[in-house]
Amino acid sequence: MRLKGKMKIELRNAKTGALEKRVVRENMATNVLNDLFGINPMGVFYNFASESPKFTWSVASDSGYKMVPICPNAVGGILLFPNALEENAALVYPPTDNQPIAYASNDVNSGEQTGRGSISTTEAKAIENGYRFVWDFTTTQGNGTIRAAALTSSEGGVAGYGDIVEQRHSFRHIWRYDCGKATDDQKRILQNLVEIDFDKEKAYSIDYDGTTITLYTLRWPTFSIGLTEEFGTAVDFSVLETVTFTPTTFQWPNKTSYQYHYFLDGEDGYWYGFANKENSTGNATVYWCRISKEDHSFTEGKWSLTQTYLCCIGAHEYTSTPALGSKAVIRNGYLYVLRYQRTGVYKINLSNSADVTLIDFGFTSGNKPVFAQGDRDAFLLKHRGLIIGYSFLLTESDQVIQTKGQTRDFITSYGTESASVSSQFFPYGNGELLFYVTQSYGTEYFGCILAT
Repeated sequence: MRLKGKMKIELRNAKTGALEKRVVRENMATNVLNDLFGINPMGVFYNFASESPKFTWSVASDSGYKMVPICPNAVGGILLFPNALEENAALVYPPTDNQPIAYASNDVNSGEQTGRGSISTTEAKAIENGYRFVWDFTTTQGNGTIRAAALTSSEGGVAGYGDIVEQRHSFRHIWRYDCGKATDDQKRILQNLVEIDFDKEKAYSIDYDGTTITLYTLRWPTFSIGLTEEFGTAVDFSVLETVTFTPTTFQWPNKTSYQYHYFLDGEDGYWYGFANKENSTGNATVYWCRISKEDHSFTEGKWSLTQTYLCCIGAHEYTSTPALGSKAVIRNGYLYVLRYQRTGVYKINLSNSADVTLIDFGFTSGNKPVFAQGDRDAFLLKHRGLIIGYSFLLTESDQVIQTKGQTRDFITSYGTESASVSSQFFPYGNGELLFYVTQSYGTEYFGCILAT
């Protein structure tokens, strides 16, 4: 698909309507549409009987969405940025430190969003060999310095990742597989996923039972399928290799209570495990371990963090109603953990635990996960370096952006639905597709989100 565009920005006098300035530029098209319509890992764009919701390209309810016609759906919004964007077709998402100051979708903004404009319902329409978008911003909307503009999806133009007024976001729920027929061993491996390498069709799961750590290397069918294999499921993996470790320091902080531990992909050649109890006063104790992806060498230790008040980094519960959740992510060599009081995030250097910084929000975030509601879900998630919390975003320069703070429902083809995300995201490609694991009332699911 070859695309070409032209952009024209007009600044008019609010009182007289006179044209003050006009800027015209040729547009570069990124690879995002070719990626979207040319990829299908694990058959996510097929419909299988065990899925809910089922993905639909073009049929939508009044409160749902559709992807085609491409304009004004898959392409149906605009983002205006304070800094320039690199002219690179492979970069389909902006840097996290260049968040849009203004945006608009394929509808009219009738609310209180000061950053959001409205589409011109009379001027925006299909033209010969293309589509013309026209958006209007009043004198109170989208104020600031604009150095770049980019088209986005209709949902992406509502508020980007979210703003202080509007909690609608650009994540679309397209696929979820019910793992109810999986064996207990399969469910446990799935719950402990720490990394999926889709290109190599491998995945990695790390289990800890209080005594032994077990690393599973899995065959993960993504694009190829065997004669007796299923497709479009999350449980048709096979174990290629098993490696065990017996830690002497790493442990559950309270062996008689919850199974407080969590493993994360450091994206630096290692997987990291953490175990702690939340503390509202005093010092924090964190047991940690590290496993090399190259040679499976194992390192462990314990951090004592003075006057540091941590939420529980993560928990796995292997009971009749399994639970999984975390309040931490790893980014660029640092562990980010929610402060117990939810007034900030601690940034801990993985190589030097004496290097601890509290990033203060300036407000109190709600005690709720990013999606849906529950105490064993993901309270922090990461998308291409941007950390997402219940009512905040954290850029790669650690700038805090406050958002509305309410339950994020997923937008599906059939309307809105409340669905939780318990694991971290497992991104495919440039992060357009985000896979995840979750539990709901004892049922385990493996799902996929489209980050538009």
